[in-house]
Amino acid sequence: MRIVKKFLSNKILVWTVVLIVIFCITQFILKILNLKFRKWFFMTIAGIATVIIFIELIHILLSQNNKIKLFFMFISIIGIMLVLLFYKKIILAFFGTNARIEHVVEKNSNKYVASVEEGFLDTTVYYYKYINWFIMGSEVEFIENYKGAYDPIRK
Repeated sequence: MRIVKKFLSNKILVWTVVLIVIFCITQFILKILNLKFRKWFFMTIAGIATVIIFIELIHILLSQNNKIKLFFMFISIIGIMLVLLFYKKIILAFFGTNARIEHVVEKNSNKYVASVEEGFLDTTVYYYKYINWFIMGSEVEFIENYKGAYDPIRK
């Protein structure tokens, strides 16, 4: 049991990096095809990867015996946390707040992903081509503007 636990704890960070690399390559390919991941899928992958990386870095930090290595690891973790703190997409993934809310709607007998951006005095809805649960078009098909700060799709 110890061997399995040690093997998994050492490899989970490597598998997380592999997941991030595959995700970035897939995003690049989708961008070439004028497609992109839906926001919920992007936030889920970003949140999972961030939590795993933080847990592994803290695990490595706590397993260090040498005080100099411990100090530099601590400074590195604080630096990474500060960088991620200011990275908007990661903050949105952690707190579940989303500047744009997505809905799947049907207009003109076509399916679209409606991305609702609520402002202080007005609301803008951007419509993207719906592909599937994970992927949508990257180009805006059409835009609707509404007066007031509310979600016109949800009502």
